Amino acid sequence: MASTASEPVEDARLAKDVRKHAVEVAEELRALERVMEETLLGFQTSLAEVSRGIMHIQQSSATMTQHLHNRKVGQQALDRNLTKLVVPLSLVATILQHPVDDPYMDALAILHAKLQYARRLEMDKVQLPVDLRDALERLRLAYAALTFLQSIVVVVVQATARVRKFLLEKADSLRVPNTNVQIIQQAVLLRHQPAFRFLRRWHVEAATEILQSYVNAMMLYYLDNFDQYSRGLWRLLPVDAALVFTTYRSAMTAADLFRATERKQILASTEGEVILAHMAEGSATLPLEKIIRSIHAALRDNACAEFVFILQFFIHRSEAEGAEIFAKVFQPTLKALLADIRHAVDNSFDIVGLIMSVRVLEQIGIEMERRQLSILDNHLQEAMMLIWPKYQLLIDRIARNIRELPVKKLTNNIQIGPHTTTIKFAALVAAILELSLGPNDGVVQNSVLKLRSEFNMLLDKMAASFSVPLDRHAFFINNIAAILSKLAHVSDEEPLLAHYQQSYETYVAEFVEQVLDQHFPELAHLARAAESAAPSLPNCDQDQLARISQDFNERWTSEIDELSRQVQLRISSHQAQIELMQAILSRLMAYYTHFYLLLEQVLDIHALDWTPLGVQTLMVDIKRLAFQ
Repeated sequence: MASTASEPVEDARLAKDVRKHAVEVAEELRALERVMEETLLGFQTSLAEVSRGIMHIQQSSATMTQHLHNRKVGQQALDRNLTKLVVPLSLVATILQHPVDDPYMDALAILHAKLQYARRLEMDKVQLPVDLRDALERLRLAYAALTFLQSIVVVVVQATARVRKFLLEKADSLRVPNTNVQIIQQAVLLRHQPAFRFLRRWHVEAATEILQSYVNAMMLYYLDNFDQYSRGLWRLLPVDAALVFTTYRSAMTAADLFRATERKQILASTEGEVILAHMAEGSATLPLEKIIRSIHAALRDNACAEFVFILQFFIHRSEAEGAEIFAKVFQPTLKALLADIRHAVDNSFDIVGLIMSVRVLEQIGIEMERRQLSILDNHLQEAMMLIWPKYQLLIDRIARNIRELPVKKLTNNIQIGPHTTTIKFAALVAAILELSLGPNDGVVQNSVLKLRSEFNMLLDKMAASFSVPLDRHAFFINNIAAILSKLAHVSDEEPLLAHYQQSYETYVAEFVEQVLDQHFPELAHLARAAESAAPSLPNCDQDQLARISQDFNERWTSEIDELSRQVQLRISSHQAQIELMQAILSRLMAYYTHFYLLLEQVLDIHALDWTPLGVQTLMVDIKRLAFQ
């Protein structure tokens, strides 16, 4: 029973102990938890510090890597620039001691490049990384460049002095008589062009001195050579005969006076443009245009070669600068050539030679334009302006001479055929028009118009000396036919040709009417009356018509023969005779056709005891006669 009573007490005590131990365990656990929290917090803090340390190390590593890269880039830039600035001793030795030849030109080009680079570095800021700018600001490459320039000033001075002396010697060699200038230019000066380029960049005064020395030498060279050459040619210029139309008779033929067709051939070919001096000495004379052509062809070739050399040696930027140098070289020569042309033109009466000279100068200008060079444009224009006034002066003199010709002497024993004055006039205007540029060539057309006006008045005065109208018209036909014959080679568009063709047709028509009136007076009168009075009939009776028709039947062929004989006696040109006879027969056919229609209307043809000549029969016979 006692044991039974003690069991609850024991259980209570055990429960109490358990609770006590549970509380202790809970407290220990809480203490442990607090320790763990503190430990973990400390670990977390340590871990964050380690992470920050790692990040710092990484940043420091990247920064150091960038610093190393920047230093490497800067060192490479420094090495590269210093390499371009360094002047080896071998280069200095070549510049100071080596002869001026191809290796010297190469060394000079290297020195020129280094100087250019140093000057550029001195003027421009070098782009460096940000972190190196402050550190290297005191050591800028510009300072190194300046130091470089100062250190090699002696080398540059020696180089410019040697180059100046060398080029001056070569320029002075151009003054030596009988020197082959082209060889010196091409084989010596152009070969050493880098030397002049070096001077132009680093010693402007010396380059200017070289240029002036060259200009003076070449100026004298061209002046002397062209003076000698042109004097040799001008001596061969023939002394002109008296101006055409100064007398009313002349033993000279038209071919002797002008020879335009032959002389014009020089414009069609470039062969023999430049007449060699020794060949010219063997010539008796040379016409004006050949002398001017030869001189200006030589001038063209020399000017082009000289201008190209100037551009290659002295100038590398602007052709205008080259043109200025060229003008200085050639100005005295061009002035002398213009003076020679002025003297020759002032004393020339060769009107064809004057026009030919203008065409030659125009051809030279076209060739210069083809070469795309305008360096001689002003000279060519000035030369032509010397020639045109003299040409117009000669035209005025010729026109005045034609006007003042003594008509009484000209018509003394005058013949119906072409007059000597007409032959001269025809040859003159044909020669002028052969060299014309066409109907739009104002100067030439005006001069021809002036001559035509004066000559037509003279021709009218000479024709008035014939008392017989038929002879007067034959005189016009013969003289105009002679003019047209000379104008056969000119353009069909020439106004002068059209004028004389129209005049020729007019005089032929009048001549035809006159000869038909002379040989078939009644038939011609009735036919013209029928033409003008149509549709009414002219006043005529049957007997008159029958008599005219019968008379025509009997003698028309003999009248045609007589008429043909008169044409042959009066008309000089065979071609004009044929044309005139064809015009006469054609007009006669038209007259007879009108007459036959009138005959049919007035008479009963079938009731006549004779048969009138039919129109078709007459047409066949006339065609046969026209082609005999």
